[in-house]
Amino acid sequence: MKNTERPWAQILFICCVFALLVAPAVGMLGTRGAAPQSTGPAAFPRLAPDGKLNTNFLSQAGSWFEAHFAGRDQMITANAALQAKLLKVSATDQVVLGSGGWLYYAGDLNGYVGAAPLSEHALANIAHNLALMQRYTEAQGARFVFAIAPDKAQLYPDQMPARYRKSPRPSDAERLVPYLQREGVHYVDLFAALSASSSTGDGAGPLYLTGDSHWNNKGALIASDALASAAGLTLQQSGAWITRDDMIGDLELMLHPAWPRTEPQYYLPGINDGPGMSGASWRYTSAARDVTADLVTTSAEASATLLVYRDSFGNALLPYLAAGTGKATFSKLVPYNALQIGEAGADAVIVERAQRHLSYLAQQPPIMPAPRVELDTTGAIQRQGGPATSAIVTGANGPLTIFSGRIDPRIARLGSRIFVGLVTASGDEKVYEAFTTSSTAAGDSGFIAAVLTRDIDPGATMVKAYVVEQGQIFLASSAPWRIR
Repeated sequence: MKNTERPWAQILFICCVFALLVAPAVGMLGTRGAAPQSTGPAAFPRLAPDGKLNTNFLSQAGSWFEAHFAGRDQMITANAALQAKLLKVSATDQVVLGSGGWLYYAGDLNGYVGAAPLSEHALANIAHNLALMQRYTEAQGARFVFAIAPDKAQLYPDQMPARYRKSPRPSDAERLVPYLQREGVHYVDLFAALSASSSTGDGAGPLYLTGDSHWNNKGALIASDALASAAGLTLQQSGAWITRDDMIGDLELMLHPAWPRTEPQYYLPGINDGPGMSGASWRYTSAARDVTADLVTTSAEASATLLVYRDSFGNALLPYLAAGTGKATFSKLVPYNALQIGEAGADAVIVERAQRHLSYLAQQPPIMPAPRVELDTTGAIQRQGGPATSAIVTGANGPLTIFSGRIDPRIARLGSRIFVGLVTASGDEKVYEAFTTSSTAAGDSGFIAAVLTRDIDPGATMVKAYVVEQGQIFLASSAPWRIR
């Protein structure tokens, strides 16, 4: 049979396919030294920098290619738009498509549907650790406040897809509250404050951004007011809201990096209406001049000194709190360095933690000296068969000597407390209360106690771990030790 196709049609088809294949590579020729649109290395790697072979050249080149691939962001955006329009699904497993343009962070889903809840023991550990931090803060002459930043889906479930059913069981945050009350932790309920304000007053309307996983500036002000009031601070009141259609949410940027949609954001004169949410009523005193930085210090015309341990929800809190305090330090660094409390001369300490990251408070206790306690250990009961725990691990962190380990869960049960004792050759013993930790390696019966190295008796030869439960003292571990 005679082939009736025209040769020029075949050639045109081949040329078109070839052009599509090489277009991204050709487009990259002009971006070898340019910063990428998406996160990644800006400069093309060198094969032999300083005359030495770069053994990581191929992996670095791959990372550069991914970041500089011409049209990458445009293709990601087009793919997300098509999938949302035609299939009603998100193009990334990090984002959940809600109704009315609302986007949700997929990392909040476990809390929303009630999957993988924290154990009761882990919740008790969180409350205990916060209580120890509060006691240390108050001993430095400062007030302590703890708050949980609610997941977006918890406050605004109506826009969530019907395939995800909100759990009727209490969330981890709700289950934590009785433990906080039992330990006497000064807790500010932002769930109640935001829920009440979203339907009445100046905060009426959504207090979270539709294309972001965080609250908007109105929601942040309500949270800041509640935190400041509990901490004994007074925030500035500064005029009427300024509305700008200039906010690009983190979830929106994941889906549509090339052409993200903007949404309204709200600003107060002199507080957060300047570049990068800066304001004329306060100023940066740190090298970092960005509300998203890990460590920021500020000053304003006020008298109080504030220390805030925060996460990304604290970005929008920063301008309000900075404007209302004379000196303020905002830290995202974990574990929390509680030694800063005394160094800063803080009048108030605020700990803000996102609901989805509550478990970190059980996994990473703050860096601070363990409280010295009077505990009569002479009658401590040792379980038959010897100490029921792994060896105590020692280490150092600046001026602190760290003692950590894991207690047999048959001893360290819910409600028990763990203590570390340092014993001299003469039998003298100093006892310290430990943080209780939950982790994959140690389960819920881990512990960490830090002691100022300068305070350790040079004659200390033995370290012991005790568990106190319902008035009984158990010796859980005993090991030789000396100052290293």
